[in-house]
Amino acid sequence: MDEPDGLQAKEAAHITPQGLADWVALWESCVGSRKASDLKVCYLAGPEPSNDLKELISLGVLPSNIWAFESEQRTFKSALNDLSDGPFSSLHLIKMKAESFFASVPVSFDIIYLDSCASLISGSYALRLVADLFRYQRLQSPGFLITNFCEPDFSDDLLCSQFASLITQRKVVSEIASAVSFERACANVFNSYDSYRKDAMANLRIGYSDLITMLVVSVATTVAPSLRATNSALNRVYGLSSDVGNGTASLNYLYKRRHESLLCLLSVDRWLPASIADDARDLRRLLLKELAGAQQQSVGVLDSLERLWAIRDSEVLPNGASCECLRGLTKCFAFHDKPSSELGVDLAFCQLTHPMFPSVQSIKRFEYIAKTKKMYLDVIPFDSCRYIFDLIPLPPQIKDAFEDCERQYLFRFALDGLVKQRLDYSTDYFYSGSVIADSVPGFEKKVFPDRNLVG
Repeated sequence: MDEPDGLQAKEAAHITPQGLADWVALWESCVGSRKASDLKVCYLAGPEPSNDLKELISLGVLPSNIWAFESEQRTFKSALNDLSDGPFSSLHLIKMKAESFFASVPVSFDIIYLDSCASLISGSYALRLVADLFRYQRLQSPGFLITNFCEPDFSDDLLCSQFASLITQRKVVSEIASAVSFERACANVFNSYDSYRKDAMANLRIGYSDLITMLVVSVATTVAPSLRATNSALNRVYGLSSDVGNGTASLNYLYKRRHESLLCLLSVDRWLPASIADDARDLRRLLLKELAGAQQQSVGVLDSLERLWAIRDSEVLPNGASCECLRGLTKCFAFHDKPSSELGVDLAFCQLTHPMFPSVQSIKRFEYIAKTKKMYLDVIPFDSCRYIFDLIPLPPQIKDAFEDCERQYLFRFALDGLVKQRLDYSTDYFYSGSVIADSVPGFEKKVFPDRNLVG
């Protein structure tokens, strides 16, 4: 804490019991409660959909609230035969790719189970399906996404080298982001690149396991919202021309505020020194294709992320509003981090693009062997956090809200919880948004849990 406890308590007292009760009412209206019989679930059928169906029914999910997808003709026939042997007539089995369903049918689900049995970043495009479900907002808030990826064929030397390089590059991004001196960090990190890569190769399975969770979460929090903003009328709301943020990524630009950005990882070829072999180039290209979804959009992933950074860097607000309307935020009592106008810019962006954020401490991660394949299963609860974002109006009306101490403090204390969720894996939003230091017991940053070995 940067201020004396008495002064902090005096400022926090601006939040009245009634104001807190009103916020709790907003939270309850956004989160609600649901019984198993209220839940709508979908999954990939495969030839024997009755296996998953029996489990869901045993847990109280109604068969009429369950959808299953299968596009391959022979497998679809097998699935129909499998369902004919039991009382499963209410299941919605459709001969269609799940990604096509997400794009075409306006149905959202409380639980989406994607057991693709494919590896992350592969020709099977399993990650593309995750991108499309968030692009079309098919997961309810709060809702659970369950993914199941297999391990790549790490007996393939080229594939090992590609993943080791991508994992190393992620390490480089993280090291530079957390450094005090940007220039010194760049020199040290690049000099240590070979050492980092040897470590990544020695711990390839751990790095791959963590990459799965990070990329699935990043699709929901950053990639899908950025694509939504730049491939819709929201682009005009921000008044951005097509050349803003187009191909301008550089290491210095991305790290002048020491943000650990997904954009920097995906644009490695623009800043990695020529003396360092970029073995992950082809893998990153495939990753970018998957993150973009099945249907091509006019603005791609890299350019969309760059425009997000341009919005933040230029402090662009929607509705043509000036950052002057954020003065109530930037001139207010600090508590811990001193709020900047970037906090207000990020808030407006999230209000319009509807990102979803994981409840990190509630994530469950497992690994197991299915026949001869190593599998990595993630159970991730996601929340759109509207009880934070909808508390404050859009610019320019945001001015009055931020000049009201109680309303501003309610927003910032609620936001502190989200900041603690994001500190360990990304600072793409709400950098320096903490009200309470993460060194204070009970307010620590949340970290992805280790995987549990099953079987």
